[in-house]
Amino acid sequence: MPTLALVGPSSLIGREILQLLEERPRVERLLPLSEKAVGEGVPFRGAELAIDELDADAIGERPEVVIFATGSARSQRWAKRFAEAGSRVVDLSGLHRLDAQVPLAGLDPFPAGRLIAIPGAAALAAARLLAGVFDAAAAPALTATLLVPVSAAGHAGINELSQQSAGLLGGRPTKRRKFPHRIAFNVIPEVGEVNPVAAGGDSLAERSFREELRRLLRLPLLRVSVTAVRVPVFYGLSMVLAGTTGTAGTAGALQQALVSAGGGVKPHVKLLDGAHVYPMPSLTVGDPSILVGRVREDGAGGFQLFAALDPLRLVAAAAVTAALGKD
Repeated sequence: MPTLALVGPSSLIGREILQLLEERPRVERLLPLSEKAVGEGVPFRGAELAIDELDADAIGERPEVVIFATGSARSQRWAKRFAEAGSRVVDLSGLHRLDAQVPLAGLDPFPAGRLIAIPGAAALAAARLLAGVFDAAAAPALTATLLVPVSAAGHAGINELSQQSAGLLGGRPTKRRKFPHRIAFNVIPEVGEVNPVAAGGDSLAERSFREELRRLLRLPLLRVSVTAVRVPVFYGLSMVLAGTTGTAGTAGALQQALVSAGGGVKPHVKLLDGAHVYPMPSLTVGDPSILVGRVREDGAGGFQLFAALDPLRLVAAAAVTAALGKD
């Protein structure tokens, strides 16, 4: 594969993708692209690559694969144009995730098509944990609480928590720019814009999780109640998942499903379930696995579990696999 283009190489997720691409010998040439950071350098395989402009000339380079590690606005302007020119486009923005005409990578890690969407980290992790657990005939339901780190808001989120924490500890006033309220030593039950009229009060993150999870599990009628909370943690997404299947012993069946007959675990999953041993955000950084523990029966034919993961690494790994296939 002569050329792979990466749009948004300076973003947090773009940097994760660059690290993973270092390990892929099939990528002979990397073309970093941006609308804002043109001329800046990004490290790749011991060299400093200059970021080129995302424009019609970049399409003319005819890269075999293009990964969009950027926001929806750029994907809307450019993703389909690259696909129409013959590139395989992998889009990490939320623009195409709910488009029935666009394959959603995740449980199928390398779907066919010119344009591929990557789900959000929370929906991807929940789908990988719960695949095969729910039966559509049993009217399953899931309640999820998402504890979202500030890194999910990019560099601005990290900077805001750093500056506010330092200010409060030093007795200085704090400023807020990225989040609607102070995030240091606080939690904010709002992730993404809230539209109380059009979406019943759900935030963008909550609506996205529900619809992406239904699509990934192929359960369009799955009942999903979700609350997304911004927490003062730099890295590491945590989730509390409580599901109802209507079948006794669900927790035991889930734990058995997580652990394979050969003594291993589901791909991308690590089971941490012992005395004082459980998933925590501090354990996730740089680990592509989903850490899961505290798997319990709820006494009513349901289960509860706690999971933690590095959302940047999980999504970056899914994007690179969707772009290039498995090693």
